[in-house]
Amino acid sequence: GEGRFRALLHAPLEAQHRHEGEAAPVEGLRWFSVRQRQLLTAPPEEDDRDLREGWVLPVLTQTGQDADAESQQDTCPSCQTKDAIRFLGSAVATLLSVTLSTLFGDGALDPAEKKALVFTDSVQDAAHRAGFVESRSHVLTLRSVLRAAVDDAPIALDALVNEAIRQAGDDPFSRFRLVPPELAEREEFAPFWRKEKVREVPSVVATRVRRRLLFDAVLEFGLQSRVGRTLEQTGSVVVEVEAGLPAKLAAIGRSALDKAELQDALDGHGYTDARLVAWVRGTLEHLRERGAIEHEWFHRFVKEDGNRYRIWGGRPRSQGMPAFPKGRSAPAFPRVGPTLKTKDPLLDPVTSPQSWYARWTARTLGVQPAFGAKLARLLLDALARADVLRAASTDSGGTVYAIPASPVVV
Repeated sequence: GEGRFRALLHAPLEAQHRHEGEAAPVEGLRWFSVRQRQLLTAPPEEDDRDLREGWVLPVLTQTGQDADAESQQDTCPSCQTKDAIRFLGSAVATLLSVTLSTLFGDGALDPAEKKALVFTDSVQDAAHRAGFVESRSHVLTLRSVLRAAVDDAPIALDALVNEAIRQAGDDPFSRFRLVPPELAEREEFAPFWRKEKVREVPSVVATRVRRRLLFDAVLEFGLQSRVGRTLEQTGSVVVEVEAGLPAKLAAIGRSALDKAELQDALDGHGYTDARLVAWVRGTLEHLRERGAIEHEWFHRFVKEDGNRYRIWGGRPRSQGMPAFPKGRSAPAFPRVGPTLKTKDPLLDPVTSPQSWYARWTARTLGVQPAFGAKLARLLLDALARADVLRAASTDSGGTVYAIPASPVVV
């Protein structure tokens, strides 16, 4: 959490291109001297012994006047995406939950044997371990439920949630597994699994459970899809944004270029359909991985330009929405419009040359990042007009884009 921390990404190809003079200077390229524990602005001479023996490594890191602030925000030195650097490790509580979940998830284990005796140092530790294991067990169980609902055919995200509820059927235990442990005993949710038959569950309760289950699925296949042992990370499922055939994606990309009045490449090759499809699909998948999937609980959050209060203290607790306090990754919807003066911006700016969208456009189309920002804005607008994305206005006069749940296919 300190600004003086620096993430270093190994960058041998960037260093090679710089050495051969094939590309423009790469922002943030430095050379890390392992023995001296220093960052060098230029590589040593080719006959330098440390360089030849691998003790000087080319790296990408945060540089410039904003380096401390970017490091505090865990900004990636390569793609400049905020909240994208993670420390990986296994604490005792994590190892315990993984071990118990693996053992108790064995189909050959007798239910009567599903008991564990855990030794801790204090009452506080015992309460923490119990709560942690319970929470993690629900996450892993929910993944199993969602995986079973996918079966072997592609299914849309909202239809996946309906199928998971249908498969639970009249079995109270199966229905209990769909409800988070912190909500299971609350009167707003308890009738969902306490009733003998699913038809006896009040419709308002069933709607409440479906809303929360859809929210969990949105996180599993969106914001949290690349962190931990998710269904996508373990290779159990594949997730993508279904936006039509490649010809449609290419047409959407070309319409954005036409609006920018971009002159085609002088060498006659121009922008091929494959290049445009890569640009559009990369943008859509980035939206999904950043959690920009539509859900009714995010409407006020988006309308107020990413006000954290709407997903923290002011969230609809009675409906079962979990909190997103500081320190927890929040959905980053792309935003176009007037610059916001806030210390904790949660929405992703699109029109800044430093934004991921500008850099991705520059990389795929070979334009300058400043012009890439303009093209990225036009692309999001074209995707909204093609009904691939949904656009919403904010209180500050900006526009925020989101992916509907139905085009997210598992």
